[in-house]
Amino acid sequence: FLANMSHELKTPLNTIVGFTESIMNDAFGPIASPRIKEYIEGIHLSGMRLLDVINDILDLSRIETGESVPTESEIDLHQTIENCRWLVSKRARDADVSISLEVSPEIYGVRADARMFKQMLMNLLGNAIKFTLRGGAVTLRAAIGDDGGLQIIVSDNGIGIAKDQIEAMLEPFSQADSSLARKNEGTGLGLALVASMMSLHGGRVEITSEMEQGTTVTLHFDAHRVLPALADNGDGLTQRSA
Repeated sequence: FLANMSHELKTPLNTIVGFTESIMNDAFGPIASPRIKEYIEGIHLSGMRLLDVINDILDLSRIETGESVPTESEIDLHQTIENCRWLVSKRARDADVSISLEVSPEIYGVRADARMFKQMLMNLLGNAIKFTLRGGAVTLRAAIGDDGGLQIIVSDNGIGIAKDQIEAMLEPFSQADSSLARKNEGTGLGLALVASMMSLHGGRVEITSEMEQGTTVTLHFDAHRVLPALADNGDGLTQRSA
């Protein structure tokens, strides 16, 4: 049903998004009224938001029905993380939230589905920004764990999650029972998608949180997925370090 409906929903939405973007960029001439421009921007943002929701639901449905199979490749971890920070930078500036990155130099990358990996990082960064108060901070760290696997750790000093609600956060359409959470748009699919995509990669998601102190979400990838950094072997050539 969702596969069939996706075309019916996304085709008109893409038209709305495309036309409003053209109007916003004055492709058909300048807009005389500031109020009209404001309304056009509102339509565009609403269309983008609805498109994101539809894509999330479709992704989750494909995973649950076994139709989504990871296409694995070697991912440059440093570049991918930097790209994700750039993509959420405007959202972070508007929310007055700082973002810092800490990526271990001993890691080159990870073997995973590139689209899913990027989507997981974007979902975690987006959630962290959304539920962090103005003036707060978000940190994304990538390091080798004690088991030799890759750990992607996204931490914030935001509103936090009650301990009895943490497990439910990984279920579809679940949201923290918080007045601030209810003021933010969201379907509760972000963390559920991350958990499902990590399961497809044979990994797991760990959440720790304290109310009013912040939340840390850790993605655990197995050691065989880690791509070590390139090392100079002394004769001008480089090789993967062990």
